[in-house]
Amino acid sequence: MLLRASDPALGAGDRILAGTTDYGLRMWNAGDGAEIEPPEGEPLWDITLPGLTVSADGTRFAIGGSDGRVEIRASLDGTVLARLPDRPFRPDALAFTGDGRLAVGCGYRCGTVHAVEIWTPGAAAPDDAYTGHDGAVSAALALPGGAVLSAGGRNPALHLWQPGARSASRVLAGAGAPVTAAGIAPDASWIAWGREDPCPDR
Repeated sequence: MLLRASDPALGAGDRILAGTTDYGLRMWNAGDGAEIEPPEGEPLWDITLPGLTVSADGTRFAIGGSDGRVEIRASLDGTVLARLPDRPFRPDALAFTGDGRLAVGCGYRCGTVHAVEIWTPGAAAPDDAYTGHDGAVSAALALPGGAVLSAGGRNPALHLWQPGARSASRVLAGAGAPVTAAGIAPDASWIAWGREDPCPDR
């Protein structure tokens, strides 16, 4: 996954961030293309990083690893700002909510609970969890006003919900393969999603 962190404080030096399958976390200065070596980066070399998201103000980003780790880092240089307790699942779907918390969705090893947890950075346990999906959660987006949009489950649907709610306020359903990726316009005027069954023969 590749994202750009645009923090006004970085000016022309916006950051390009990549969570890789074989080389951990990689960062570049968008202004001159110079690669930035993030602190505490070596432990990430041996795991896949399927989860990556940037905060709305561009100052922070979060990564999720195949070993269950979730870290919040500074966009400037990749310094670790906070770590969540290791999750018992693979955290594929990450999104910063409007109030600065982090949504963490289970993408693999979910057991019988396919949840999106809501975390306050530094807390020992999640504040809440949305459990409306019937399968693994593959993507999460934060919307203006505090709502979260998450994709997952056996059906091609996006769930719109508020942290603390036990059910979705709206389900955007369609036809075809499960939704595996989603994106939103900066002004939230449109949403796009991708459909691809990772195991078409099973």
